[in-house]
Order: sequence, then structure tokens, then C-alpha cells
Amino acid sequence: MIRHFPKCFLIFLNLFVVLCNFKPEGIEEVIDPNSKPVKLHIDDIFNFTEGPVCDAKGVLYFTDGPEGKVYRMNGFNKFTAVITDAKRPDGMMIDREGNLVVCDYNAKRLDLYSADGEFLKTLTDSYNGKKLNGPNDVVIDRKGGIYFTDPSLSKENVTQDAESVYFIPKGGNIQRVADDFVAPNGIILTPDEKTLLVVDTKEPYIHSYKINNDGTLSNHKIWGKVTIPQTEPGKQPPRSGNVGVAMDVEGRLYVATDLGMEVFNKNGKSIGVIKFREFKRPMNMTFDRKDPYTMIIASYKAIYSLKMKVKGISFPQFD
Repeated sequence: MIRHFPKCFLIFLNLFVVLCNFKPEGIEEVIDPNSKPVKLHIDDIFNFTEGPVCDAKGVLYFTDGPEGKVYRMNGFNKFTAVITDAKRPDGMMIDREGNLVVCDYNAKRLDLYSADGEFLKTLTDSYNGKKLNGPNDVVIDRKGGIYFTDPSLSKENVTQDAESVYFIPKGGNIQRVADDFVAPNGIILTPDEKTLLVVDTKEPYIHSYKINNDGTLSNHKIWGKVTIPQTEPGKQPPRSGNVGVAMDVEGRLYVATDLGMEVFNKNGKSIGVIKFREFKRPMNMTFDRKDPYTMIIASYKAIYSLKMKVKGISFPQFD
């Protein structure tokens, strides 16, 4: 005899099976608890490292802003300064031609150098006839379009009427595409390059924008919110400290904050903070283009590598 179960019972049974197999998202999905950062050099000769990027061969470049330098590193403790006379280089990216696109914050411009450090040209230094505030971080899309943030972190010598994100289409002119921030900093694309994400150093919010066919932005949303350190009653709330960002192939966002490296799933939900004993806090990071399971982290006077369980993305995407 075949017994017919009520429909509600079958629904309950299916729900029970789903719940039994459900595993909450957590940091263990992206990194082994035993994975530790490895310093890539011996002496702490750098002042303030930032803007790490890797070329197609896995050669690492990074900036040292206060010293006005950009370094190239090819192996443990093998580094040389390829740019020595920038004002304050910060975020950086390697374009499809292998050139360095450098945000020079103090010079208030976005510059292009060869991989050997030869100055090629200034990509932009103004908008609407006024100098930029200070380009800070940059990301390049598959088409060669450049997005960059332009905050004025010190609030001194402010030259623009807003702290904004700008876009330079391949072969085109600078456009202001968003100005919904207090101090925009880290900027990155989602894997499908349909969404642009921007973090704010002075507010905890992560902003998202739909990328239109012409590279302009629309549909602004608050995509996520970083964890803020606890403070004693009556004291001024701390800043978020959002600085650099990285992205993995599954759409997770990694944000360098005052607490460590906070990880968000593709829907903007925090899955936890990776904390480090080896250094105070990360400032910026990227995934190694040659070994995408390795993250490169810039932190003040040093550069580290960190083995991950997930594969990361390097921009611009070459595929």
C-alpha cells in the first residue's frame, strides 16, 4: 500500500534537509587558520607601502608614498626603486600594455610610467578647469577604462567642490561619475565588471554602482558596512579606516580597515575579520596574477604574502 504524505509534511522534510546541510559563511572559507603572512624582505627600509600590483609574470610593484618612490620586487628581498621622484605615489595599477598607472596624491594627478619607471605622460590632473584633490586609488576595466578616487584626506588645499570618483574611457576625457562620499578611497570592480565598489575612509559604508555601457555609473546603493571598533561612552566614534580593497573570483570583497581585513560575500554581508599579529593593520592588498591563491599585503614599512584558499582577481582582467 502506498502512503500519500500531506504536502505540508514534504515541505517540512525538505526544509529540514536544507537546514541540516546549511553551513554559515565564515573566514575559514577563504583562509586556513594556520596560514600566516610571510614578509618578503629582510629590513624595514620602507616608510609607508601602498598600491601593490603584479604584472603577468608575477613581478610585484608597490609604492612608498612619503619617499616618492615606486619599487619593483622580483623574488625574496630582490627589489629596486624604478621611480624615485614622484610627489606621493599611492594606489597603482598595471595596464594591458604593461605600463604603470600611478595615483600621485600630492601632485594631484594620475600619471603613466613604463614598467622601468620612465615617465610617459600625465593622464589627467584637473576637472572642470580645477586641479584634482588628490588621486588615491585606481582600477582598470577590460576595455582600458580607468576609474579612480579623488579624496582630500587632510581637508587642506581642497581644490574640487566634491570628493569624487572619476572615469577616463579608453582614449577619452575625464568624467566625474560619482560624488556620494566623505573620503572615497579603495575602488574595485566585481568579477563580471557590471558593478563598481568604493569604500570610504571616514565612513563605514561600502558604495556600489551599476556600470553602464559607456562606463558611467547609476543605481547607487549602500552595498555593505564595515565593522567599527568599540569606543568608550562619551568618546568620539572612530573612523572606519577603510583603505585598500581586493576581490576574489567568487565576488568576495576584502577591505583593509582599522580592525584588520574584513571579508564580505558577494551580497555585501560581512563574514568576518582576518586579524594579524605580524603587523598593525593592512593598508592595501592585491592577488598575485601569476599565483592567484596568494595575496600580497602592503602594511606600513613592509610587504607580505599570504596563502589563501580561494582564487583572487587581478585587474585589469586579461582574459
